[in-house]
Amino acid sequence: MMGCVALHWVTCNGHTAASKQKQYMSTAELLLKSGADVTIPDNGDKTPIELTLSPCPVFNDMRLTILKHKKKILNENLLQYCQEGNADLAMRMHRAGADLGCGDWLNDTPLHVSVTFGHIVLVERLLEAGKIERRLLSLLDARSVDGLTPIDTAHKWGYRRIASILQRERQEQVLKDMVSRITQDGTTTINAKIPPELRGTLLGHQVAKQLKQQQSRQKRMVKLLRLEQRMNKKGSIEKKPLEIQNKSSQLCVIA
Repeated sequence: MMGCVALHWVTCNGHTAASKQKQYMSTAELLLKSGADVTIPDNGDKTPIELTLSPCPVFNDMRLTILKHKKKILNENLLQYCQEGNADLAMRMHRAGADLGCGDWLNDTPLHVSVTFGHIVLVERLLEAGKIERRLLSLLDARSVDGLTPIDTAHKWGYRRIASILQRERQEQVLKDMVSRITQDGTTTINAKIPPELRGTLLGHQVAKQLKQQQSRQKRMVKLLRLEQRMNKKGSIEKKPLEIQNKSSQLCVIA
């Protein structure tokens, strides 16, 4: 049997018996050092790393062991499949542990490579994966050795549609980040919070409008909170004499 078949078997059975777990881990390490391929799927279309995605401590250990030995290969395969435009295999490498932010010798990320070769479907899937990992903006702003972002790369090679998609995604992400980072005290001016490239644009006006609405809501909340605090403080002061009167009246009745 091929090494990948043995690795699948070891991965699946690493959780069966506590007494055999160390043995399975040792076997997995030996297979990996011998060159077992972690990217080949079994009959169920699952790679060894995909078989370890269940929330189990031993599966976690097995997954870390595989990634420790094969991280570099997974990243290289991801970049290669991005160049070829094979979206399914590229995303499989990502699920197996390849880093969306990895770079080749030119520091081109998977997104750079996909854009360079005009693979629009793969670009869209990488963007979705970046959203899930909450690192979309960092992927869109990543620069190659030449100082080019994926958007710059799209313009360089004349892929206008891809450039438009990337620009729209970046602007929407910037909009979300700007609104979420608004300060509560309102001391920072609206214009200071809008990125320079958005000032004077339609999206920039939308950002300013949302920020103003957010500030207005926060100011109202602060006023209501302060009013409530004053009312509570006033109520506690007025409440004490009433308690004393009640006590004195009770004493009088007893007397």
